[in-house]
Amino acid sequence: MNRIQKMMCLFFFLFVSLVIGAENTKAETIDHPHKTILFVYDSLDVSGSGEKSIESLQRLLTSLNIAVFTVSIDHYQKNQLQEFDGMIELMNAPDLEIQNKEFLADRDDYQGLKLHIGDNLPVSWQEEMGIQLKKIPKQRFKLSSQELEARELILEPAEVTVNATDATTDLGLISFENQQTTYSYGTLKGKIAYLPYFHATGLSQELMVKLLQKWLNITYQSQPVLVITGVTPFSDLALLEYMGDQLFKEGIPFAVSATSVWQNTDLKAYDKYVDTLQYLQFRNGSILLQTPVASQANKQDDSELKEIMNTTIDKLVEHEVYPIGIATPAYWNQDQGYQEDALGLSDSVLLLPNPQTIAKRVVAEKSGVYQKAYYALPAENLDGIEWTDTALGYKFSSPTAITYDFPDTLKKLNSMLKKIDNLPMMARDIRKSEHHVATSASVIDVKNGQVRVNGELKHLHTLPQESKKVVQKQATDKGSLAGFFAFQDKVLTIIIVGTLFILVLFFIVGYNLYRGKYRTKK
Repeated sequence: MNRIQKMMCLFFFLFVSLVIGAENTKAETIDHPHKTILFVYDSLDVSGSGEKSIESLQRLLTSLNIAVFTVSIDHYQKNQLQEFDGMIELMNAPDLEIQNKEFLADRDDYQGLKLHIGDNLPVSWQEEMGIQLKKIPKQRFKLSSQELEARELILEPAEVTVNATDATTDLGLISFENQQTTYSYGTLKGKIAYLPYFHATGLSQELMVKLLQKWLNITYQSQPVLVITGVTPFSDLALLEYMGDQLFKEGIPFAVSATSVWQNTDLKAYDKYVDTLQYLQFRNGSILLQTPVASQANKQDDSELKEIMNTTIDKLVEHEVYPIGIATPAYWNQDQGYQEDALGLSDSVLLLPNPQTIAKRVVAEKSGVYQKAYYALPAENLDGIEWTDTALGYKFSSPTAITYDFPDTLKKLNSMLKKIDNLPMMARDIRKSEHHVATSASVIDVKNGQVRVNGELKHLHTLPQESKKVVQKQATDKGSLAGFFAFQDKVLTIIIVGTLFILVLFFIVGYNLYRGKYRTKK
């Protein structure tokens, strides 16, 4: 290959890389037999953040393929611990003395994995770990991690009891505004782990997952997926399509957590809604079916909920909308009825934070375990973290979905899109992972980015014929300026390609003239 050919190849590859780009990353998977954990707490601490901490821990453990049974210490029964691979105890109210003597006796004898969060670390555990504790008076503090290359200032003062023996950096560091010494945030010695403070947000949450990983001997790292939540048939559908267009232009893969209906599916409003969901698929979006709202006054019975979920999915499939997983509030996964009648239809779930009011049916012995369970992390929970410039390639330690609520105005949507564009890490296409959803009539499988329904490959990058007219009409309705800008984009693309071609020709001609002149002189 001569010099000119080499240069032309170089130009070609540079051009191709600029125009189409490439993603060639593969995430690690959690592929070990799942462990079972008994999660005990002293108080819900409804006046503080205790209830959120419990729910967040439940979701984190499920995302790590751990089956969890949650119980208050007061309701613990003798020998219950022996059924589990490990135990976690969360102290939300350190001034509350533990009265359950059967729990205290079983805890002293227990030889499995043990993790304590908060104050009042048992003395026997301290001795076994070989550490000494120091109580730091109420003040502000900073969390940092060399491994994650991040730090966060906790503005709300708190009294924290730290491990004063040594400061290991692999589980984060904690420093206080009135203290010169830096302490370990997380401590792990053998089977016992200790975390002095946990808050279900920010860097504290991610360092908790790091500790859980090491404690449970789990290896997992992956970029997060991006999920837009709160999409319903009553959402602004034009705004929803605009969002899909903008994310598609930016090359950002996304999913929407969307509710649907199982009745009145012959109405025009339903057709418009499913057409919009179908359009989002066409714009490299994925659909997660959000479970219906349950209330104490209107809890679906066993047969009704199962029928609702099956019918909803089947109707979507009929309209060529293919939900690849189920999105649900966290408490549904702690409820046996909801697990069996709704979540059991999918091996992939998105675990959302609990709403203000919950409608429990039958408390499950253990939380459900799934092929893939995503921890829903509201984007604002990352706002307080200071990342380094290398954070763009940051990978989370458990399957994580960064979530945004779908806004109701164009101004709010543009603000959200700007925040997504400025995220300190890149989003991964949720269809890069495997998913399986099955009703009695429909089986949806996702593998290597491809979607198959009842074994038939679906081409989501092209709209079905019956939807093209709808989309074209909607595009026309948006005004002639949209067509003008689309035409302008094509013209600019032609100009750029033409300019590059001319430059290559000039280079070849110039090189030949130079070589001819040089030979003449010689």
